[in-house]
Amino acid sequence: MKNVRYLSVLAGLAMLLTAAAGAQIKWPPFFGTTPSNSVAHWINYAVLGPRNMPFPSVWMSPQRFKTSGYPEFLIVLPPLKYAVVAIFTQYRIARYNCAGGEPQRPPWYTLQVSEHDDGRTQTCVMLQTSACHYLSDVLHLPIDWSLKERQPIVDLAHSIKCKDV
Repeated sequence: MKNVRYLSVLAGLAMLLTAAAGAQIKWPPFFGTTPSNSVAHWINYAVLGPRNMPFPSVWMSPQRFKTSGYPEFLIVLPPLKYAVVAIFTQYRIARYNCAGGEPQRPPWYTLQVSEHDDGRTQTCVMLQTSACHYLSDVLHLPIDWSLKERQPIVDLAHSIKCKDV
């Protein structure tokens, strides 16, 4: 245990010295990697607000694309499955109680849902209760989720303290 702590301190000092020497430290993107313009359709779930740990960022798309790795998860869905989730998400974003931008100081476990369709991105910011209902509803859509497709959404729901997902 002492060696781990010692190595952590050394790594921290090395980063500080690297920064002091003028080198840039490349941190992973806070809310995930935005796909390139060649990816026409995607949905993203990102946690806003205070954090005491890295929250997962979940992407869904009918097309594979590069992410920065943990804590990002890409769920590649067949086009028909993706269309069901996308239409449901578009409907949810269009509802009157869906905030379109990031609030000044979002509270703990606020979820930002973004849906991108052929160059147009819509965003919805949901407080925890609404976010939990939305994620639960997504998981109960009439599509046959595999465990691999479902697990990142379940993990995200648990990380924002959803009880009934």
